Amino acid sequence: MATAQTPSGAALTTFASAFTNGARVKSSDGSQTFLLIDGLLRLIPDAATSNNLFGASADAVNGFGPPLTQGAYLANQVGEPSRYLIVDGTKRHVLNPQVWDEFGFSLQMERSEDLSNMPDGPAIS
Repeated sequence: MATAQTPSGAALTTFASAFTNGARVKSSDGSQTFLLIDGLLRLIPDAATSNNLFGASADAVNGFGPPLTQGAYLANQVGEPSRYLIVDGTKRHVLNPQVWDEFGFSLQMERSEDLSNMPDGPAIS
């Protein structure tokens, strides 16, 4: 894993194999393209600038998904050690402490609650 930053300076964790310096990354709606330079995702402001840098090549990976659900949070099932990211109306199991740490999740922000009726989402590994 590597860490990049959005233009506002917010950290963005990315997969090193997909996002290395020189990677072009599209926004989730495809309306913007960013270039990864020095760990920063820099907006390519217009087609003319893109053409100046890359010619007619428009190759870019779709690197952004939809926003997280507003109010997404971390939880564990009362009385159980498993930890979850609650997002998109589902509970997504964080498979181990290494993954928890890799994401930088905070134990202090974790809630204990009854998750038995919440649908499962894909595990996070």
